Amino acid sequence: MRQFEVIYNYFNHALFNDNLPNQEFKLDVNKKFALRWDKKDIVIGSEFVSLNIYEFYVSVIHEMIHIRCHQSGLNDLGINQYHKKDFLKIALDLGFFVIKHNSQGWSIISPIPPRNAINCIAVKAPNATRNCSLLDVLSDVDCNLQELRTEIESLHHSIISNPPSKTFFLKYQCSCPEPHNSIRSGRRPLGAGMEHPDAMCKTCGSDYLCVSELPD
Repeated sequence: MRQFEVIYNYFNHALFNDNLPNQEFKLDVNKKFALRWDKKDIVIGSEFVSLNIYEFYVSVIHEMIHIRCHQSGLNDLGINQYHKKDFLKIALDLGFFVIKHNSQGWSIISPIPPRNAINCIAVKAPNATRNCSLLDVLSDVDCNLQELRTEIESLHHSIISNPPSKTFFLKYQCSCPEPHNSIRSGRRPLGAGMEHPDAMCKTCGSDYLCVSELPD
């Protein structure tokens, strides 16, 4: 994924004055997102196949904003990927329109005014001069487009050929009189007794036992 790193370095120079650390891009088809920085690498997930090249550029910059926030000691993310005002401020400074999602905060960035944004509850507009500068940066990305398309096609093939593995949630019941207390868990039971590895009913004091058919 050489061109991915070329693009990252281009945006690092054009938008962040070369202040961000180098990053590697790694594919994990079991992750159900397009791109996400995990404090070590920028991970490519199964939803990457839904992005066009322009959306890919914007997604890379989105993750670079998170890297900048982390580098600066800013608390930009809350529970469930809720994007806070520190993320908003840097995105606006770069020239993006920033859309507030009803459950993920200021999580959507766009170089152009948004239209019909789903679950949008507010929009912040950037300084016009900064927005023009951002559009110039995005229109003149310094990379080998043919090689980039080849890398993207290779990733699409890998993702489609290796769909995310399914998580099976098993049902466990305790020994309380009916209706039993029950839980669902992705963890397999221990041994022949079918006990949950670490759950116990606080009402009857018994282990939760698996009552689901185990997947292979």
